[in-house]
Amino acid sequence: EHSEFSGNSMSLETGAFTSLGDFNDKLTSIEIQPGFAATLCEHENFSGRCFNVDRSTSVVYSLIDNIDSVKVYPFNPPARVYEHSDFNGNVLGVQLDQEFLNLDEFDFD
Repeated sequence: EHSEFSGNSMSLETGAFTSLGDFNDKLTSIEIQPGFAATLCEHENFSGRCFNVDRSTSVVYSLIDNIDSVKVYPFNPPARVYEHSDFNGNVLGVQLDQEFLNLDEFDFD
């Protein structure tokens, strides 16, 4: 519920959650287990802005306290891109069929 993985929490198995119930509009950090990823959406039923995350993060991009639906799925990307040299900074898993128009959405400057 709060940044830095503090406050109330809930666990989600693999699946599609069209609403987070009492957690709607409260998500500020998410812990992703290795081999999994999640799609976080601004509104219920996966509408509004959505972001994919494949690593734990204490700040959910520009959607802090605005997430209402989540999909959790297995994910083992064949490639990862890093924000800085020497494998530092933000990291993003990339699937072979993925296309990115703007990496700024993923906190890449």
